[in-house]
Amino acid sequence: AASLALYFNEPVSVTNFNASKLVLRERNTSSFVRLSEASTATVGFDCQAIVSLSTGDVNAVGAALITTPFLQHPDDGVLEDFFGNKGVAGCGPPGGLDEHTRAPDYESSSVGLTRGSALPEGPVAVVQALDMEAGRLRIQFFHDIEMSKGVNVTAITVAGSDSSDAWSHRLTNGSYASAGAYDGAGEALIEITLHKRDVDAIKLADASSGVAPLATSVFDTFVGLDATFVRSKDGKTNVARRLGDSSIGGVPANAMTPDETAPSVTYLSLDMDAGSFVLTFDEPVRASEAVVTRIALSKSSAAILETSALTSSSTVVESGASRTVSIKLSDADLDELKRVDGLCANRTTSHVSFLDFTFLDRSAAENPAAAISGRRVDAFAKDSTTPKLEYYSLNMESKVISMRFDEPVVVASFNASCLTLQEDLARADGQSYRFTDDTYALDTSAYDSTAVTRLDVQIGPDDYEAINSLSRLGKSETAARITARPCLVEDVAGNLFDPIPDEAARATDAFAPDSTAPELLRFQVDVDAGTLTLNFTEYVFFGSLDASLFEMHSAEDGGDSVALTDATTADTLESYDAYYYWDSRAQHAYYSFGDTITLQLAMDDLDAIKASAVAADGASSWLSASTGAISDMTGNGLAATGGRKPGAGYIADATLPKLSAFDLDLDQGTLNLEFDESVDDDTLDLTKVLLTPDGVRASGTTLIGGGGPRDGPFWARGVYVVRGNASLSNEVYVALGETNLDAIKQKRLDAGKAFLA
Repeated sequence: AASLALYFNEPVSVTNFNASKLVLRERNTSSFVRLSEASTATVGFDCQAIVSLSTGDVNAVGAALITTPFLQHPDDGVLEDFFGNKGVAGCGPPGGLDEHTRAPDYESSSVGLTRGSALPEGPVAVVQALDMEAGRLRIQFFHDIEMSKGVNVTAITVAGSDSSDAWSHRLTNGSYASAGAYDGAGEALIEITLHKRDVDAIKLADASSGVAPLATSVFDTFVGLDATFVRSKDGKTNVARRLGDSSIGGVPANAMTPDETAPSVTYLSLDMDAGSFVLTFDEPVRASEAVVTRIALSKSSAAILETSALTSSSTVVESGASRTVSIKLSDADLDELKRVDGLCANRTTSHVSFLDFTFLDRSAAENPAAAISGRRVDAFAKDSTTPKLEYYSLNMESKVISMRFDEPVVVASFNASCLTLQEDLARADGQSYRFTDDTYALDTSAYDSTAVTRLDVQIGPDDYEAINSLSRLGKSETAARITARPCLVEDVAGNLFDPIPDEAARATDAFAPDSTAPELLRFQVDVDAGTLTLNFTEYVFFGSLDASLFEMHSAEDGGDSVALTDATTADTLESYDAYYYWDSRAQHAYYSFGDTITLQLAMDDLDAIKASAVAADGASSWLSASTGAISDMTGNGLAATGGRKPGAGYIADATLPKLSAFDLDLDQGTLNLEFDESVDDDTLDLTKVLLTPDGVRASGTTLIGGGGPRDGPFWARGVYVVRGNASLSNEVYVALGETNLDAIKQKRLDAGKAFLA
């Protein structure tokens, strides 16, 4: 299709275009063709109208042999400017393109509108070129201008589209203008050097993520001008180019140089107290899209081991673009920076590295910030916050206290004497115990660290026994609170612990009581003293003793057995009366504690033992225990022995039996002897028994019968044992026989006046 380009010195409108006002004439001849109204026009750019010749007009031009046309519009009215002024008569070809702006050059051309047109109304900007790399904006006018009258750069708005609601930035006074004046041929060019803050503001634009919505190409670069921008030589203000105006909107770009320079870091700030790391760049970057996992901090510029890379748990605070990238360090990353020995302790031990493509600018080219390696931070704020306890658990089974702090604490700084375990909120209201150096900190981290967030504390044996000796403390979750003084521990910056005061003792977050049943470790029997000493694997509560669940044996299998009775329980607890008190809070009697208890064998139990083959010597001393024979301090019953346990010590009976009483019955002819312990009736020797009426040997009579088996010649009725095993008992019943009875009667002895020796 044939077309014709018309150039004017100001923006034009084709709304009322009339092609019949145009004449094409062959140069130096009389041949011409007047175009018809069938040819139409469109606006190429503000000052250009493109005429599409109708088929009839094309044919007419060809028939007239017009090959080097000269255009005339002898009649006003071919088209109008935006103020309704008609096109002027006389027109010629354009003068080419300007070498700087590539806009049409109207020099040596007979082009224009009538003198009553828009020109006296003031200069009109028709095209502009923005160079984001050099920070320069050029605006071209087809009108005279007078820069000495002042250029108001704040009248300029750079926008992403020719729309009133486009993302835009109005220049500040920091930018300034310089340019050549009107050249007399219809052109004027104003060059504006943009201030750095204006360039950054244009790049920042909507402060959103991704590429900037303006000034990245000719398609998203428009300029709006207020009427206060510049004046003509005769003092007329420029015609406003309002963005989005339906008649004459913003100034389009015919050239645009995008930003091609990579952003660079200008300032680094690390705040270990607030957990904040801020990077400042020389231009806006896509902050919210920063890849934090490509950032690392190191102890020195060349450190390899003392280095910690950030993880995805640390996040960028900004939601879009910014000159600063503020990274909120996660607890995990901040703790890791503190954990590594000496890392980020001060400015000299805080260096930053990041890889390429960690940060991008907002240009369409997405220029990545160049990687940096081991750059020391410019500002540093040390941690000044006291470490706080976030979690506390007590495991009395493993004897471990676990404490989790809100930041790493130095393992070696732990001071057990600054920690108290107590039953109630207030120490005075219940049982309590302050730990000693017997309790110590463990490093259970996965690294060889000097600082950890989780500190496990091993309760020492002395401290554990002291706690275990108390009837309630540490036995249940409700009786396991802690208080702590500032000296408990300190963080890597030397800040002391945030104390937990008395009367506000902290309850445990998790509690595990002692759940291991005590076991019988060894025992010793003292037949002479009538005691049985038991050793256990842990402290036991004496008040829980049930002696009836212990049984003594003469052999590992089979043999004689003697089960102890409740009488031994009673006698044993009576022996601990000095420690007795009634614990009204726990509702039980307290009879001391220990890992060793000595049972006081009741007389009947001891006699039964002596009357049997049990504990005749060390080899015949065996003991078994049923479940629950005694309990530990938490209430775990004794574990059953499973089999019989051999004695670890034995003391034989070395005390002679003593005659406690006797009963002489002359009517029945019997003599009943009672001893303080069991005796063997087979060893009875009547020849060593003297009966007297007055306690004088000379007036008495010695019994006859000798020692020996009970079926001897002088044993009419024999001797029998009332109770006990075999022939052992503490009572011996003697049938005196006629000889002894006659001798006694001759001495005039009777039960009322008889003495025995």
